[in-house]
Amino acid sequence: MGTSAGVESAVIEQISRFGGKIPEPIANKPVLHESLLVFMIAFNDLDTERASDIQPIPWSKVQDYADRYQFNTELRRDLLYIIRDMDNAYRKQISKQ
Repeated sequence: MGTSAGVESAVIEQISRFGGKIPEPIANKPVLHESLLVFMIAFNDLDTERASDIQPIPWSKVQDYADRYQFNTELRRDLLYIIRDMDNAYRKQISKQ
């Protein structure tokens, strides 16, 4: 049960077993369409490339990632756009903490 899905299932099972209420973040969690999973994986991989939490992911690292995984032109364009948006949202959230 090393995955978050496994942990989530165990939590739901225990809550149901004891008649509790499923926490809002689990009950109303967003669902990521599987076609977008590549971008989530890329963001998690590229997150390790930033100098600090408040620094953006270097664009050269995004380009290197696209090269390494042989992204075609359209996917590369999407990667750059989506990673930039995810990174901006992430850094905005971090700055609030």
